[in-house]
Order: sequence, then C-alpha cells, then structure tokens
Amino acid sequence: MAYILARTRIAPVMVKAETTANYGVDSAPTPATDDLLTFDNSIVAQTASENFAFNPHSKSFTKTKDIIGQRWVDVSINTLFQGSGTLGAQANGTTALGALFESCASKVTITGNTSVVYQPQASLSSLKSATIWVNHDGLIHKMAGCLGTAVLTGTPRQGVKVAYKGMGKYLIPVGTSTTFDTWTGGTNNAAACVGIVGTITGAAPLAGPYSPIFQSFEFDLGVATAKIDDMNAATGMYGMLTTDANPTLNIKIARDTTSSIAEKFYTDWFAAGGTTHSITFKVGSGTGNVCTFLFPTAQIVGITEEDNQGIRVMSLRYKVQHVTPGTEWSITVAST
Repeated sequence: MAYILARTRIAPVMVKAETTANYGVDSAPTPATDDLLTFDNSIVAQTASENFAFNPHSKSFTKTKDIIGQRWVDVSINTLFQGSGTLGAQANGTTALGALFESCASKVTITGNTSVVYQPQASLSSLKSATIWVNHDGLIHKMAGCLGTAVLTGTPRQGVKVAYKGMGKYLIPVGTSTTFDTWTGGTNNAAACVGIVGTITGAAPLAGPYSPIFQSFEFDLGVATAKIDDMNAATGMYGMLTTDANPTLNIKIARDTTSSIAEKFYTDWFAAGGTTHSITFKVGSGTGNVCTFLFPTAQIVGITEEDNQGIRVMSLRYKVQHVTPGTEWSITVAST
C-alpha cells in the first residue's frame, strides 16, 4: 500500500463570527472572504475528550474498555495583527482577524472611510462566538461555538503577534473536499514594531508625555471561559461561556538614568488609591494600516528590574482597567 504523508505546513485557516442568537451553529466560513494567515503552530485543532477509565474488579489484571465521555476541540492559532489597507473597511484576512477578536469578548466597530476599532465588548448580551475551520492537509476540522482569549506581543524584531487559545464544540473531522480550493490567505499588511512613537503619560515628570526606549510589550486580553456540561448533548457539552476578563499589559523599557523618572514609577506604584498611566503606541504605516494601541487608564501594579545584555531594563506591569466599561483598551486601525 502506498502512502502520501501529510505535511504540517499545509494548515490553511478560516474564521467567521457567529451571530449572538445562533451560538454554536456553524457559520460556514467562505474561502477568499474569511481566510486567516497563520504561522508557527501547525496543529490548530486538537480534539480532546474526558474519559472514564472503567477498571472493575476481576480475577486478573485485564482491563475493560474506557467510557468515552465529553468531547471538545482545543484551538491554537498564531497570526499577526494588521490593517486591511483600506480606510474604514475590512478585507479578506482582516475580517477573520476581527471574528477571532469577537470570540475573545471584544467588538469591532467599522466606520466607513474612517477607521476600524477593536475594543472590549461591554454589553454581555452582545458577546459573540466564532466558527473556525482548518485543513490539516486533507483532514478538515470544523469547530463551532469557539470562545477564547489572546495574547498580543511585540518587539522590534517582529510584528504584533496574536497568540489565540480557544475551545470549540466537537464535530467529526471530514476528509478532503473542495472547501479550501479558493483559499488565498488574504491580505498581508503586517508591519514590524518599529517607529511606534510610544509614550507613557502621567503626572510630572511623566506629563511630557514621557517617551521611553520601548523594548517590548505583552498585552493579554485575559478572557476566561468555561465548558458547559450538558447530558442532553451527544458530545456531553452544550458549548462554552465567557465568564470573566482581566486584561493586563506588560511593557519593558530601558531604564532612564534620570533618577526622577525611575523614582516616579515606583512612587506611582505604591501611591494610595493606585495610579494610572495613559499608554499609547502605533504599529504600521499607510492608508488603513496604522494600528494605534491605547490604554488610557492603566494602573501600574508592579515593577521588575532586569538585565538585558548589560542594559538595565524596567518591566512595568499594568492592570488594564476602565473608567467607563468598554474603554479600558482600544486598537484603532486608520491612516494616522
């Protein structure tokens, strides 16, 4: 018997948002419309189950069959944050990116000819899920009802990496079909984290605003989800539920030898009632590709000093909190 080995490089992905009223109903992503460019992790879908090892007492060590119980699919995706290249519009590649964020307790607001804005979804009744399809070189996994969280990271050596971890309802994978024949991956406008014009604004001496040497950032959406047990369901699981969100931001800056600057960070950390800073930076350039990250009221909650090749670095930890629900963070994709 001849074998054709499956390659891990072959793993095209599509993502499409589900309507709030139709949680867990396969939204059937469309090739060349809902494509998503992914990298690094080629095992996007990992089917899992909760098994009961039924080992009754007997006259020997011989075991009986396990009971295969609740089933689900773990989803892991690495992609890059980017704009569509068109002002105030999404395109193939970024539509799926928006759907991925919507499954992370976020919303995407599109204002024609102006901007596309990603921010927290403050209305619990408007939370959305997503359907994710992946072709593992001939074996197509279709995951409906996906909910998850994402961690965004950036350094001067890469673009804004989006590491998505989620979970979806179990469907038996299907064999080769024409489903992905017109898949293209969509737009690729990702840019390196350089020239970001990053600033931290607080009380003097940070009132300038202060523009440090930014070395890296890590923004964790901090979304928590839970499986919903359901004996009525053939898979033993109704689906997923978003239960909480605790976003955090960690930025690393080269420590300024101006003592008042470093001292101010420590003073703000331990100030009575807590102290917030406004943090912003931009990634990308050109029409519909400038991604402005804004954390207007981030509370500094920790500082760690580190050694980076002989350079003293301050790692600043922030709780991304709000004054008005839904305003604690935003990513605005525009032209400036």
